[in-house]
Amino acid sequence: MQSKIILIVLACIALALGIIYASINPKQPIREAGIVPATKTEVIATATPTEGMVQVPETIDMQKITTLLESRLLAAAGTLDVTLSTVSGMYANGLVSAKDDETGGGKWWAIYRENKWNIVHDGQDFPSCKEIEGMSFPKSMLPACIE
Repeated sequence: MQSKIILIVLACIALALGIIYASINPKQPIREAGIVPATKTEVIATATPTEGMVQVPETIDMQKITTLLESRLLAAAGTLDVTLSTVSGMYANGLVSAKDDETGGGKWWAIYRENKWNIVHDGQDFPSCKEIEGMSFPKSMLPACIE
């Protein structure tokens, strides 16, 4: 019981330090996805992907998503808990964490392209604006990106 309390306290401290770091780190401003500051000329995450679109399957094979995340995170097979949170057309996101790990995990975002699901980003932060450029994720699913 004491070890769980210690883990919870350490996780809270780590979260607080991360929030403090993110609030004072000017190198990665967070902005709303698809909104281009007046000083920039490029368009980020606003293009509608219509060329080469394919029929998105009605169901998502979570085993394939799990395998993609295991490969991306260099995790052994069967060691991740992967859940699906939202599906909106060719976009999906959810949560990923290590099994039997009480310290938390992160989110993942995927897009259906070239007849398969592709993980675009995973982690505890928003993806970079470059990672999602031209993908047009719904704002309800991905409200911001990091420059």
